[in-house]
Amino acid sequence: LVKTLPKSIRRNYAPAADSIDRILNKLTPANKPLCESLAQLLYSTRGVKVSAENFALDKLDSFYQMNYRIVDVDNSLIEEGRDLAQLKRHYANAVQNSVHASHSDERTKLEKHNITKWDFGDLADSVEYQHQGMTVLAFPMLRVQDDQSISLLIHDQDSIARYYTVRASLALAKRILSQTTQKQTLKYLQKELLASKRKTQKTASGGLSALADQLKSVTPKASEKSEWLDEIIDAALCSACFPNGLDGIRTQLKFQQALNSGAEKWVAMAMDIETTLVSCLRQRDRLLRSINQFNITRVETDSALEDIKSQLYRLFEPSFLRYTSLSQLKQYPRYLRAVEARLEKLGKPHPQDIALEKLQHLYDEKIMQLQVKELQLDYVYFRQPNLAEFARMLEEFRVSIFAQHLKTQIPVSEKRLNKFWEEFLK
Repeated sequence: LVKTLPKSIRRNYAPAADSIDRILNKLTPANKPLCESLAQLLYSTRGVKVSAENFALDKLDSFYQMNYRIVDVDNSLIEEGRDLAQLKRHYANAVQNSVHASHSDERTKLEKHNITKWDFGDLADSVEYQHQGMTVLAFPMLRVQDDQSISLLIHDQDSIARYYTVRASLALAKRILSQTTQKQTLKYLQKELLASKRKTQKTASGGLSALADQLKSVTPKASEKSEWLDEIIDAALCSACFPNGLDGIRTQLKFQQALNSGAEKWVAMAMDIETTLVSCLRQRDRLLRSINQFNITRVETDSALEDIKSQLYRLFEPSFLRYTSLSQLKQYPRYLRAVEARLEKLGKPHPQDIALEKLQHLYDEKIMQLQVKELQLDYVYFRQPNLAEFARMLEEFRVSIFAQHLKTQIPVSEKRLNKFWEEFLK
């Protein structure tokens, strides 16, 4: 590793063998990468700054990297390689299906189906069971099944188990409230939200009836009225009863306390979300119509318009209400006015265009890396909350570039975004 350092740094630690002799007895097993420990110890011997990123891992012979083998239950080799992430991507589903099939007896004992209330005790963070002489670590989860029933199951990946539990806990909360203290609330919301006719003053200005039409142009999935109806109702229930999120709700006591404290706010929250959303979608559609009217004669203009359209679809992707709080949703009009300001000045290059493109690319690459095929974008943000914050910072950065007069909600700059990425996302 020392021999892979850039020449300007390496010459301060030559000969490499001598440098290592000085620190070898100080290198002890720790829960951090070897490169970090090595960099700190080298610095302590010569006072020349070394960071973990200075080591060129790609220059190491492959035998220095961990080799992973995937073996079947009979110990026959399926595949081996040094890229663990790639092996996981290739075999995750196969492994999951194999475990479910071969461990069915052990797992079935831990399962419970057709849950209608929280009567299964505290939800443990993890469980262990024995299979063929091995101790297997698994993660309990609640999950909404295809028939909309709720089951207690176990999964082999913690992040996916926790994600499914959050979604199912919300479904269970909705089911319990509709059968007890808020019997009429769910029916009322299902009738009023996205209704074609409203017997209120909102009908005159479009209101909820307009929302169904506005949402049709987001994506084919978003055109399903029933799906958007559930998204709004769920977002409102989550905001009302679980303002700090559902991930920490693992006991019946905390679950019931949350329902008791917030259920009465459910309707008001749903109406507030609906009002804000309708206004935002109207703004968005005006912008999309403006984009379609552009006479594109330059490649730069076309690229800018594609970037804007991607931004608009990203802001309103089908699961965005799951991770967008009402307070954050109320920042959307400012983001959209910044888009409008950018369109007015389109064709005039901005000094920060390249920086924005690079930062957006970092974000897009990370999304592709973390995305799970059968799950929506909200899973990525659930798994990596710092990425959601980075996305918010990106929107504020766009405001600072294209509409400074609108002002940003937080201090933001290319340097701040790069620093945030280095500290929390790299």
